[in-house]
Amino acid sequence: MDLEKEESIDLGKLWQVTKEHKKIVGGIIVGCTAIATIVAFSLPKQYASTTLVQTRSAGVKISDQSVAKVGDKSNYMALMKSRTVLDPIIDELYEGKDSAKKPDAAAFAKSNLDIKNSKGTNLIAAIGLV
Repeated sequence: MDLEKEESIDLGKLWQVTKEHKKIVGGIIVGCTAIATIVAFSLPKQYASTTLVQTRSAGVKISDQSVAKVGDKSNYMALMKSRTVLDPIIDELYEGKDSAKKPDAAAFAKSNLDIKNSKGTNLIAAIGLV
């Protein structure tokens, strides 16, 4: 029967080879650190925020024949995308910047907001990227 020979790693030899090639190893470490630093500072800053809103669906009687849903999920989702909510946020984000580049509420909501409703629940998840 041929038994496979187990190979072991001699850490002393590995350390000796590393010391012999310390300029190459140091260059690789410094190069990778420099590339990571340049990439980190050149990318634009991006922030994300997640909010989970629980709605309630209580029926409110308007007349004898109709019942309106207060807390309807689509109403909450529309409210989150409305000018009343988004204009103060946009004003704060673009304060001191060129007002010509400032988006309106609809464009801002379309490009920066992701509002979802989990099926069968009364939870709305809003994810904003800026």
